[in-house]
Amino acid sequence: MSNRTARLAGVRAVTRPAAAWLLAQWFLTCVCYAIGFACLRLVPQLTNQMEQLDELGSPSSLRSKLHVTLIVACACVLLYTLFRWLCIRYEFSSGTLRLSAGVLRRVHVAVPTDRMQDVVSRQSVFERIFGLASVTVSTASGRTVTLRSLDSWQRIERALRRMMGTGTRTVVLMSAKAQEPTTHKRPPVIGLAGGIGSGKSTVARAFADLGCVISDSDAQTREMLAQQSTIDTLVSWWGKDILASDGTINRAAVAAIVFNDETQRRRLEHFIHPKLHKARAALLAESQARAVVVDAPLLFEAGVDKECDAVVFVDCPQETRLERVKRSRHWTEDDLARRESAQMPLQQKRERCRFVIENSDHVTQTDLRHAAERVLKALAATKS
Repeated sequence: MSNRTARLAGVRAVTRPAAAWLLAQWFLTCVCYAIGFACLRLVPQLTNQMEQLDELGSPSSLRSKLHVTLIVACACVLLYTLFRWLCIRYEFSSGTLRLSAGVLRRVHVAVPTDRMQDVVSRQSVFERIFGLASVTVSTASGRTVTLRSLDSWQRIERALRRMMGTGTRTVVLMSAKAQEPTTHKRPPVIGLAGGIGSGKSTVARAFADLGCVISDSDAQTREMLAQQSTIDTLVSWWGKDILASDGTINRAAVAAIVFNDETQRRRLEHFIHPKLHKARAALLAESQARAVVVDAPLLFEAGVDKECDAVVFVDCPQETRLERVKRSRHWTEDDLARRESAQMPLQQKRERCRFVIENSDHVTQTDLRHAAERVLKALAATKS
């Protein structure tokens, strides 16, 4: 069978949320109707106080009219919920996961299986009661697709994880009796090193296009700096002058402190780096991607290279890097030199790397993908 063919055993190629999801929606609607019916008992007491009671009719007549209206509204909601359930389709076809949903406004999403980056299952209280779960698929481009309230969620989740682990488009959805437990195979870890402005994030996107998951230390650090516990800690160190007008951390103010005082820089690093290590470990433990790519500014300085199977040096001329940081970060040449002086010399970084990818201005994203593919193939050949 071709590796582009999806083999489905024991699971329909087209499915939708379990019928229990529809029944739960109906149950909630009936509960709302019961509450509304109970409220109608107050109508006689309310209408007896109205001055225009003759125009509205007797209290019992008004209650009957409201009761009919309530029944019609409840029936419309029940029918709409049924149509909504019937319109949801999850289709597993050759090389693609498709989702269609919506009654009045239709939404169609198609996710190529070779672009899937991770699969996560979640269970709400309702889903746990009925043995259901929702499976969320994320892609290398950041898009997520959620398959809600599936009764065969375990088979689907394991099949998708197995497919991402092999790097092919073959999907095997096994029946419950034939299902075997799967073990997590650790993907290779690739570190990215290079000078500031060399374009490590651009190279990381090239790896993401090939099915790798990215551990972006800069993005993770920004998230940590937005947490109130981190804000309180840094304010206790350096005072409220490091806060912006909205109460968040002013990164420029923090940079002015740490890049002019090595003691404070190390203090911040010792606070942040253990949290980043924990986040990377969690990502590596859960990921079934082709590889995990670590984009960390201080890869060697923080010892992150010891977590990597290989490190790629992103090479770019000094002049190009300076132009990039001037354009994107509004840095001066002194700003760049001051920040790089706090890092390991570039030549020393390059000597410690196994691979080199050039990322000067004339290099296209296609060139970067080809270079990233060569790195992945070389690592795969080493592991085999």
